[in-house]
Amino acid sequence: RTEHIDRMLKVDRFEQAREGAVAIRNRLMVGREEKTRIVADLEKEGLEDRFKEEEKRIADIKNGLEKLRLQSKGVIKERARLQNTLEEQESMQTELHDLIAILEGVKASLEEMEKTLSEKKDKARNPEEVRKDMTRLDSNIQVLKRQLDDKREEMDGGREQVASLNAKIKIAVENQEELDGLGAKCPVCDNQIDGKKKQDLIDNRNEEEAKLREQVSSVVKNLDKIKKGREELEERLREKELERERVKARLEDAEELKLLSKRREEYKKRKESLERKREILQKGFSEDKLKRARESVQAKRVEETEMFTRMDSLKEKVEEKGEILHSLKERLKRLVAYRDEIKSDEDVAKSLESFVQALKSTQEQLRSEFVRTVNSIMDRVWGEIYPYGDYESIRLSVENDYVLQLKSSDGWVPVEGVASGGERSMACLALRIAFSHAFIPNLRWLILDEPTHNLDSASIEHLSMTLKDRIGAFAEQVFLITHEEKICDSLDSFYRLERDKSKNEPTRVVAM
Repeated sequence: RTEHIDRMLKVDRFEQAREGAVAIRNRLMVGREEKTRIVADLEKEGLEDRFKEEEKRIADIKNGLEKLRLQSKGVIKERARLQNTLEEQESMQTELHDLIAILEGVKASLEEMEKTLSEKKDKARNPEEVRKDMTRLDSNIQVLKRQLDDKREEMDGGREQVASLNAKIKIAVENQEELDGLGAKCPVCDNQIDGKKKQDLIDNRNEEEAKLREQVSSVVKNLDKIKKGREELEERLREKELERERVKARLEDAEELKLLSKRREEYKKRKESLERKREILQKGFSEDKLKRARESVQAKRVEETEMFTRMDSLKEKVEEKGEILHSLKERLKRLVAYRDEIKSDEDVAKSLESFVQALKSTQEQLRSEFVRTVNSIMDRVWGEIYPYGDYESIRLSVENDYVLQLKSSDGWVPVEGVASGGERSMACLALRIAFSHAFIPNLRWLILDEPTHNLDSASIEHLSMTLKDRIGAFAEQVFLITHEEKICDSLDSFYRLERDKSKNEPTRVVAM
């Protein structure tokens, strides 16, 4: 009954909201307890003090690291200086070794030059005399070459002359053959040729051929003389050229001797320069200095390596401490966040408690206001519909439940268990009318389904009079469903529903 009436009043929604708010508050409080436990655990760890300690440790390590960096710069600078000294010594060592090797080579070359000069001086002549011989020989060679050219021209002229004579001889022979083949007439003038004339012509041709051959023989003999002279000139030219080559070789030897002497002087100067440079290098370089420089550089390298190792170790420590610090920072953030959340949860819980109290108060006010309205309407309706004086008033009481009560001379008594069936029906009717007016004031319908159930005849009659004369104060239209025919006299119109069950007929509606 309580749930049903609360749903009608929509008060159940407030109850649902209140229950939901209480559930949320309870969850918040459970979460708050868990967060409070976590905060307590985190506070036991001393995170803030540990965080400050780790920050100080990191700062100390960084200071130590910075000092090492400054020291390492000094070590690197000193190692660089020592490295330069070492490189200078190594460079001087290399240069000195190279210089000694070059000097030895220069000395060897100088000795070889002295030996060569000594040998060539014994064989060499005065260059001026050799040049005079070269000039003389060049002049002789030029004369011989011009004579050879003249001989070649004579030879060419003789060969051309022989060729010309041979050509004439060939023509003469051809003419002779033609004369031998001639008949009695001349093939040109067509005159008669006798035997004597033909023989004279043949003799003339033979004589001419013989002269030409004598000339050829004379020219050939002259060519042989010219050839022999040319060969003699060529032989003399070869001898002169060979002699010139020998003179040229002597001149080259003389020139080479002169050049070799010049190179010897240059090598002497170079040897002196190299020896001076060697002395300078030997003063600046020593194996002991080189050894000390190498040991110093190695020692600084070891020191530098050790410092960098220590720096790397400190960097690793800084990273490790940084991770620890980051972890502590995150845990501190969680601690602060949980503290804020606990405070926020407390504020929300207080707000929810206020909200729950407001909902509860609103529920009680709505119920109280509703009951007051219903009781006011029901008290007015009760006086109209209840025909007796046993109960002067009716009300709806709200304790743990909604309780319908009647007022008698002994006070308020519950309808259930005290009133008769008819009185309970009248009380329920009064309650429904009051509910209808309270919930829907403008809906003026009254629907009654078997309202005479458990009513005696007087009550039925009083109900009929009420429906006829007084119900208009509460409803404009009444729908009544009943088996009681007496009550129909109070109705303006009604329908009778009839059915012959023996024939299993459908229900018929009969207007009355």
